[in-house]
Amino acid sequence: MPEVPLSDIELIGFPQSSYVWAVRMALEEKGVQYDLVTDIDLASEIYAEDHHPFRKMPAFHHGDVEIFESSAIMRYIDEAFEGPSLTPSSIIGRARMNQWMSAIGDYLYDSAIRNLVIPRLARPELADEAKIAANQETLRAHLAVFDRALYEDHWLAGMEFSLADCMLAPIIAYLGMVPEGKEALERWVHLARFVDHTQSRVSFQKASPSAGKK
Repeated sequence: MPEVPLSDIELIGFPQSSYVWAVRMALEEKGVQYDLVTDIDLASEIYAEDHHPFRKMPAFHHGDVEIFESSAIMRYIDEAFEGPSLTPSSIIGRARMNQWMSAIGDYLYDSAIRNLVIPRLARPELADEAKIAANQETLRAHLAVFDRALYEDHWLAGMEFSLADCMLAPIIAYLGMVPEGKEALERWVHLARFVDHTQSRVSFQKASPSAGKK
């Protein structure tokens, strides 16, 4: 792959997105300089043509390389740039990392972010209290699975921090910002340990939406 100046690296999306936050964590872990582009209109044809054909975020540009979908972006970042590896070296470790990244996107994102955090923080005036209450049982069940995964190891894929942890950390952080999420998290001691270990990382703090744009 030809060398591309670091100034040609752009991450496109709103910093409040848990997926954008996760990708930013990966960039910070690798020590990569980048520009965060937030002046976007997801509904526009230009955005679909230039960044993400399904009008989601994040999208990523590295010179002439264009990638969408956070898991693909994160894997590219880990392989394309120097710095500590965010992918386990063993076959089992890599499989577990991929397993948990998929589970986060397919299950936990819906119960935690789409069905709770967004209604509570982004659109409180439109919150459907009955749906939020009904979602709690699903959220607790999902959190129980992740708590069990952290029972023996510090991180999802084993003893080393990985891309899966980058994806999980923002979601857990957001859950702690709403009453129902806070209540659901209080019963899981291994997730509590994960929170302590993750939120003390420099990458988590620098990538936080409250830290602003790069």
